[in-house]
Amino acid sequence: RHLLFFNIETKYFCFFNKYFQFFCYIKNKIFSRFLAHKNPFPNDFIANPGEQQLGTAIVYRSGMTTKLQETHPSGRLTAINLNDTHFINVYLPSGSNKRHEREHFINTQLPFFFRHRYHRLIIGGDFNCVLSAKDQKGTYNPSPALQHLVQDLPLVDSWELLNGTHVEFTFCRNNSASRIDRIY
Repeated sequence: RHLLFFNIETKYFCFFNKYFQFFCYIKNKIFSRFLAHKNPFPNDFIANPGEQQLGTAIVYRSGMTTKLQETHPSGRLTAINLNDTHFINVYLPSGSNKRHEREHFINTQLPFFFRHRYHRLIIGGDFNCVLSAKDQKGTYNPSPALQHLVQDLPLVDSWELLNGTHVEFTFCRNNSASRIDRIY
């Protein structure tokens, strides 16, 4: 759930988010060796542990053309432009008590990272919210801010594109489950 791998047009990259303490304590050398051990490609990465050491990172195949790297000071967002594709990895605040903070981040902080021209946009990560009732068991609590963002850009949900109406969840606890991790 915390590591999302992609392979688009034979390019290699992945998103890391949340429990990011191992990077902060181990430092870049061991992190690079860990990644090299897990896959056969040489890697580069942009990491953003944030103030509380819970953050985001984007790992990509060495040699890809990098035009822009940006991070949010909180660690909740890492962005990079690779080969004319703008990648954004998010880790939004979780829980119903953080709903206002999450909606505020989507409405006020996230748009700043869309200001550059890009050929393609891929945004993914732990959104900690849902868009439709089918994505949640239990009390339905959608995110109006994310719904507007998806409609305005417009973004395509990769899970729904590949799996249609098939439902699976990325977070389960007690009697509730939801699909809060997404890639657009």
